Amino acid sequence: MKTTESKLVAFLPWDTEFFGIRTARLSAQRVSPEELEAALVWCREQAIRCLYFQADPDDPATIRLAETQGFQLVDIRVDFEKEGRPADLGTPDSAIREASPADLPALQQLFAGISGLSRFHADARFPPDAAARLYKRWIERSFEGFADFVLVAEEHGTLLGGITGQLDAEKKSARIGLFAVDGTVRSKGIGRRLMQAFFLRAAGQGYTLFRVATQGRNIAAQRFYARSGFLVKSLQLTYHKWMDD
Repeated sequence: MKTTESKLVAFLPWDTEFFGIRTARLSAQRVSPEELEAALVWCREQAIRCLYFQADPDDPATIRLAETQGFQLVDIRVDFEKEGRPADLGTPDSAIREASPADLPALQQLFAGISGLSRFHADARFPPDAAARLYKRWIERSFEGFADFVLVAEEHGTLLGGITGQLDAEKKSARIGLFAVDGTVRSKGIGRRLMQAFFLRAAGQGYTLFRVATQGRNIAAQRFYARSGFLVKSLQLTYHKWMDD
């Protein structure tokens, strides 16, 4: 089907191809009843099955409207920022190295292990393995250029954690994409060492603004980012609307 343009809705070709479900995203965080109705009409005309919506939690009218129209809350996105060059970057850690393609199977297993926190896992309308497949493809794409660097923690030949970074030269910002530590070694400093390596790599290239996002249900990650000097920048409520409901 040919997809026409809409000012209110963005068709998502990558998601559509990956999930095998025609998907789109509302372009605004606040909408009026008229705007939402127009968006839903467009989605029906374009045979969209699932519409994503990241809503502003500070607009009760939008929240009530979304809920009355059958949008399902599947996630709370929390964005963090840290500004300024970290005071103590330390020296390169011998246990942290640049990832190689040979690490991909272990990294896919590692990141699939945290996919249960994804909104695609929370939404039962997606296939049960959708979130795990997405995270495996995400790290695979990171090696294909989606990330600017992938770092791993390794001890005695065993991969214990990984982190990916995306660099925005225009904004001089570095964003963490994927970040996980093997459950058997959590609380042993591996996450802190990976984070320091991320700062060292990005700050060494002149980046002074650091960003990361996590799920509202991931309290452990939020505490870790706070200890690492990040502050909450924004929060969005993530909804899915299934058009055949």
